[in-house]
Amino acid sequence: MHKKIINRFLIALQFLTIFPIKKNLYTSEKELGDSMFFFPFVGALQGGLLAVADFFLLDIFPLPVVSALLLIILFLTNFGLHLDGFMDTLDGLAGGTTKESRLLIMKDSRVGAIGAVSVFLLFLLKFSSITALDGSSRTCVLFLFPIIGRLSIIAMATGTRYARDGSGLGLVFSNKNQSTLFFTSAIVTIPTSILLGLKGVLALLTTLVVTYFFTLFFTKKLGGITGDTFGFQTEVSEALFILLMIAIFL
Repeated sequence: MHKKIINRFLIALQFLTIFPIKKNLYTSEKELGDSMFFFPFVGALQGGLLAVADFFLLDIFPLPVVSALLLIILFLTNFGLHLDGFMDTLDGLAGGTTKESRLLIMKDSRVGAIGAVSVFLLFLLKFSSITALDGSSRTCVLFLFPIIGRLSIIAMATGTRYARDGSGLGLVFSNKNQSTLFFTSAIVTIPTSILLGLKGVLALLTTLVVTYFFTLFFTKKLGGITGDTFGFQTEVSEALFILLMIAIFL
């Protein structure tokens, strides 16, 4: 049982990051789909890395430089896995007029002007927000925002159909039962409440509510969700949680 749990965590780590993990960790799509439970735990590793890096880098560089370096570190942990989905989703929504045309644009590996500008604005927003964080809440938010970003993937996948016909990487993560979301949300709520109190829990719940409405929006515009919309929601949830914590603590 313990070996199975560890293996699912390693599958999630392998899928979401570039950390070197042994090959052939899973033999079926079900195993890959079941690893979604551990997505927030992978986020905890990434958030812990950011918090530790922030602690040491602040003794060397000015705050704005550290904020930029943290974003680079986060990017390097997965080589822009979620950013790619963010850009593809916005390109599809901006360029398509039907569900089919939007999905076709999203499948194109080329980045359009809308996607490129949007990711620049996203980086600008995250950079400004992380720079605005101060005090003990800064370390806590840096640790938590990657966790909540990956929790939002589970929230979007809960009970939601896959938009494309046939196969696709997002298919194995779609239409999950509510128990996965319930348990992962409960687990994530514990460190959030300890580190940031009731205000942090409120920001977490607000992020999940926003995720729910984005899920409804994608269901209407695309007929469901895709791997790209997971990436989009991860990035949006990360930025939103940081913004909410700034609004609460500043």
